[in-house]
Amino acid sequence: MKKPILLLLSLCLFFSCSKDEDPTEGPNLEGNSTIVVTVIENNTPVEEGVTVITLPATKELLTNSFGQVEIADIPAGKYDVYAYIPSYGSGKTVTSIETDELQNIDVDLIQGRLLEPSTIILSPSNNTGFADGEEVSFTGVVADNNTIAAELIHEWSSDLDGVISNSTIDANGNTSVNTSTLSQGEHVITLSATNNLGITSSSTIQINTLSPPEVELVSVKNNDGTISLDWGSLPQDIERIEIIRYVGQGSYTEETIAVFTDNITTYIDHTVPFAESVSYYIKYFNNTGRSRISNTVTEEGAPIFNFQPIQAEIHWSRSLIYIKTPNNKIVVLDYEKQEIVLEKVFEGTIGNFAIGDNGFGEELYVPSSDGWIYIYDLSTFEYKEVINVGDPVTSVVTDQNGLVYSSSAPSPWWEQPLKVFNRSDLQFVDGGGDFDRCILRMLPSNNEIIEISTTISPIDMDYYRFDSNGMFVESKDDRYHGDHPLNARIFKVAPSNGYLVTSSQGAVYSADSNMDYKGVLPRGSGTFSDFEFSADASSIYGALSNSKAINIFNGTNLNKTGEISTGGYPAFIFRRGNQIISLSSPTQFETAYYHSNGANSFGLEFITLE
Repeated sequence: MKKPILLLLSLCLFFSCSKDEDPTEGPNLEGNSTIVVTVIENNTPVEEGVTVITLPATKELLTNSFGQVEIADIPAGKYDVYAYIPSYGSGKTVTSIETDELQNIDVDLIQGRLLEPSTIILSPSNNTGFADGEEVSFTGVVADNNTIAAELIHEWSSDLDGVISNSTIDANGNTSVNTSTLSQGEHVITLSATNNLGITSSSTIQINTLSPPEVELVSVKNNDGTISLDWGSLPQDIERIEIIRYVGQGSYTEETIAVFTDNITTYIDHTVPFAESVSYYIKYFNNTGRSRISNTVTEEGAPIFNFQPIQAEIHWSRSLIYIKTPNNKIVVLDYEKQEIVLEKVFEGTIGNFAIGDNGFGEELYVPSSDGWIYIYDLSTFEYKEVINVGDPVTSVVTDQNGLVYSSSAPSPWWEQPLKVFNRSDLQFVDGGGDFDRCILRMLPSNNEIIEISTTISPIDMDYYRFDSNGMFVESKDDRYHGDHPLNARIFKVAPSNGYLVTSSQGAVYSADSNMDYKGVLPRGSGTFSDFEFSADASSIYGALSNSKAINIFNGTNLNKTGEISTGGYPAFIFRRGNQIISLSSPTQFETAYYHSNGANSFGLEFITLE
């Protein structure tokens, strides 16, 4: 029985059991009968230290090294003889003894059959803090295998203040008491219960009345997707406030999103995560280091769209983004309504599409591997007309003045991979180009194109200029031939100031016939997924695929001038007025081709520029 006794000692750190009587003394009994009790477990006598009691009460005794006690000098009668180890188990034998009789009995100890009452404090939790004078509600449960709840003697008490009066108990043993008179300090709160055998058990918790007062946290989901938190006023002795956020249900990871050392009362979360719901609470500390946690509030998270964007183009005047996905689908997302308003799956393998107005209404130009450029109404995706390129088409752009430019894959590849077509009659205008299957970008002049190759190594960049009829005027190859970073999939031209930015490293070139290399943006360990520019192109915004951030750079000297935190990992970014609109992934992704990493969802973020 040494192991059970050690188990008892370890389990009784916050739980205690006792018999009301002094074990060395019993009631004043007259008699000359004796019961010799042997306590056994699994047919083997226990070791010393097991408690033996009787009902009617005689003496409380502990077994010797043979597992025995001798209950001597008792009157004749019927006795319930109990043996027990608190928190381990007990046994019971009923016997009758005659006058002057010496009787030997066994009591079989059964693990798990407890003799003492059980006490559990349900609330508050251990080490909870309260303010001085705040009402504290204590709840718990008491139970006993031999005594009904109504007959249990129970008590709530504080080591500083004594008994906490006016507690209640119901037929199921649920007990509670409320008090607002606890003295200021640290308290050990005890819930005790005594059964009809006189055995008392107790449980304890520690609380304090030195903490800040309770506050009510409220939240509001704003129209711009941010979430506002408000917790009202706090005492002047508050020195630290932490804003804590988590997403998910059941299993989640908390993150501290803000810490303040001044006594503020509101906070706006501008980086709401992409999730069905997001929850918040605040933790605040007074000048003694005591803390308190507010209630938790929950709001809808940022909406999630379950498809993979591999190309995205924003409408020049309406709140629409056109998104190509890997399954030859183009989806139209209204970013103000944050909903999909149109989608269509196209035949064949489609390339980089274009949107524009060439005098025939707003149109969608979809290049296809079958050698055609399909033209659709931009508002309805209804088929209108088709341009016959004759070779698989990779990319298309338009000058908005009646000309459509395509990069295709002729055979052999050098046979006019860059072709120009007239939108009005759909006829071929002129052809040229250095490499096939390039990604095209129209420059702000609307009569110049820069392309980056996708099929040769090293990657190459070329410049072309056309007259007003679409005839080739000038063609130049870049002079670096792979010396500096290029990436056709990460490739954007500034609206003015004559430069472009490309690749996950942020390489900057002049957007002209020279294509001068100007350097790379200082990114540290970051990798870029997309770029955008201020209205005057004096600033570059670089979206990071491996960090929840958009970096800001000077467009002239390329120095980093700032950083914007985001709720997700930005994949495509667009500027509208003083706002950045970001298609952001909840998870990190590869930047060579956004869709290659398997990330299959994204959300919208709106960032107001200062």
